[in-house]
Parts: sequence; C-alpha cells; structure tokens
Amino acid sequence: MAESSFFNFYRAADQHRRHDKNPLWFVRLLQAMLALLGMTLLTDMAVVLFVPDGLNLLKETYYTEVRYLIEELDPLAAERITRWSQTAYHWTFVKTGLESFLYNFGSGDGVINSLVKGFWPVFQGAIIGFQIFVIRVSVIVLMLPFLVLAMLVGASDGYLEWFRRRTGGARESAFIYHRSKHMLNWSLIGFWFLYLIPPFAVNPAYIFIPSALILGLFSRLSIQFFKKYI
Repeated sequence: MAESSFFNFYRAADQHRRHDKNPLWFVRLLQAMLALLGMTLLTDMAVVLFVPDGLNLLKETYYTEVRYLIEELDPLAAERITRWSQTAYHWTFVKTGLESFLYNFGSGDGVINSLVKGFWPVFQGAIIGFQIFVIRVSVIVLMLPFLVLAMLVGASDGYLEWFRRRTGGARESAFIYHRSKHMLNWSLIGFWFLYLIPPFAVNPAYIFIPSALILGLFSRLSIQFFKKYI
C-alpha cells in the first residue's frame, strides 16, 4: 500500500513537472522576445557608453539595415518593414509619452534634469536599437515560411530514409536522433542570437541561407534516425 502511494505521488510530481516545463507556446515566445529585446537594448547602451562615437555607429547600423532591406528584399516588403518599425516606435515612445518625458526632463534645470541630459545619448542609443530590433524581427517573420519550407523538405527526405530503414531491417540510432533533435533547437536559438543581438549591421542573406540549410539537415537526421516502430 505504501509502495503504491509512493508511485502515485511520483507520477503526480512527474506530471506537475512536465506541466511546468511546457507552458503555452506563445507565453514562452513572448518571454524569449522580451529577454532578447532587453539584451539588445543593454548591448546598444553599452556601445554608446564604451565605444567611441557609438551613437553614430548605431545610426549607421540602422541606415545600413534599411539599405539591406531594399537590396535583398522586395521593395514592398522593405516598405512594409520600415512602416512596422515606425509604428512600433510611435506606440512605444510617442503614445506612451516616454519621448516627451525625456525631452522635458532633459531641457530643465536641476540634478535629475542634468542626469537625464547627460545620459540622453544612451537613451537615443536604446531608441535606435529598439528600431533595429523591430526591423530584424520583421525580417524573421517574413522569412519564417522559407525556413519552415526548408525544414519540411529535410523532414520529407528523412521520412523516406526512415521508411527504407524500417522496411530494410536496419537499426535505428538513438544517439544521432537525440543529438539531431537537440541541435535543431539550438540552431534556432543561435539563429535568433546571431541576427538580433549584434549592434552592427548584419546582412540577412548571410544568416538565413546557412540557417535554412542547417535546419533542413537536422530536420532530416532527426526524422531519418527516429525509432523504427511507432
């Protein structure tokens, strides 16, 4: 009886732990986006504080990102992304009154006003970094169908290999399957970090093409070496 109670307790604890590890996907996505935004803003503020002429470097990064949109994407898509960035800036800094608040405190006299005035370039760097972040997130949103297509192609090819292995009597490889599954997740995380965090301009073509190939490869391997019988 005691042994049965122990296993019931263990089963309930395991279910509770699984429930805690798997919240709603959009909550986890929102948490990840907020964490990436915070890291990006801190990086941009550090650039203004510690890099000579850091504010102009961020401004040049913003203009270069816009030029990449015009050169690498369709003009309509580039215009749409620029409009999204301006809308996000308007709702975050203008509608909330944050921009006017900083301007008013920076133009007056007093200790707090002098402090705001002294850190005004840092605030500008955070604002520019926010616009760069929105531009890059918008590019990711537009590129997601291509990444999903690459993963589907890899998964389809892997499924054919899995079926041949099942009918041919070959053995599955749990090692390759688990490593490929973990690398698939880490490739997505690395893709977000490599593109969203850097304070310098990043051509999206140099990120998305290798990412699509890597995601397709690990999708293929994770399906190909899945267990033989389901």
